[in-house]
Amino acid sequence: MKFHIDILNSELKKRIGKNKRYSLRAFAKQMGLHPSSMSRVLNNKQTLSSQAGLRVMRKLELDLSLGRKFLKSIADSRHENECVRLGHAIGKPKLTADPIVLDEATCAEVSSLPCIALMELAQTDDFHMNTLWMSERLGLPLEKVDQILDLLLQNGLIVERDNRLVKTEVRTTTVNEETTNALRIAHQKEILDKARWAVENISFEQRCNHSLTVATDPAKIPEAKRRIKEFIEDLCDFLESGSKKEIYEFSAQLFPLSQIRSNEPQKMEGQA
Repeated sequence: MKFHIDILNSELKKRIGKNKRYSLRAFAKQMGLHPSSMSRVLNNKQTLSSQAGLRVMRKLELDLSLGRKFLKSIADSRHENECVRLGHAIGKPKLTADPIVLDEATCAEVSSLPCIALMELAQTDDFHMNTLWMSERLGLPLEKVDQILDLLLQNGLIVERDNRLVKTEVRTTTVNEETTNALRIAHQKEILDKARWAVENISFEQRCNHSLTVATDPAKIPEAKRRIKEFIEDLCDFLESGSKKEIYEFSAQLFPLSQIRSNEPQKMEGQA
């Protein structure tokens, strides 16, 4: 989640903690914003203007260091939205840099679950720029953590800033599309293996496992996939808001248990 949104969510949560009757509407009014605008800002659906950002920063009485980060986060967000707007103007959803082309082995490493988990660990509230701490938090050998850090830094996927690790917007791919697809499949298998391990080793209070077996029309699958994607995006917004203390993995699977038939009529045995 963006820094300025984290600051606003944290401040709102703190004020509600002091006064249970305190509301988003009251918070928006005190910050000089319309309630609907504040709601959209907190849900990353709208970006503050530079003037509004400066006004909110002063009302929050942020010190110079936090104030600079707060305004920079707003500026970065406005730049990102401008890229989206200009991209639509020329028929591209978003103007972004071309992905970095990596060899197969390197791409497999950076897309592995340990690499992704370490990048997310860097977003936690109590993150320590200490490889021994990272090793203990992720349950990985110290040598593996050192290897992952070197890999991510060398390929520009993270940068060190203010004694923290910050994810960049760099995207990666391989020259061979078949290889890229194979890596996606390998990553999904890795997640499923970890889910199997969690079922056996993590208490039910710390995890959630649900499944659904249903008869349906395959024509509904595209809409089902769209709804799953939308749900994941909303869930991500919720989970990433506020305090960050642990790393969780969420995955969803939708696949046929019956043998998919072609659209051609099936001939009965013995028919010509």
